[in-house]
Amino acid sequence: MQPARVTLALTTCGCELRQIESALQAIERTVVSMADVEVLDATHDVFRWQDRGSFANYEWDTADE
Repeated sequence: MQPARVTLALTTCGCELRQIESALQAIERTVVSMADVEVLDATHDVFRWQDRGSFANYEWDTADE
């Protein structure tokens, strides 16, 4: 059987940066732990949908410093 190459993209949303990062890390750990899967690369990209002035959230405001 030939190995297949796939790109897996996931998306989530939330109000707390730590919760979003935790969820993405848990998903990555689950995929990496699968016996028949080899993960060649994994990246997480968390971004703010709204501009900084639309709401105040200390956690987001200090995350990119």
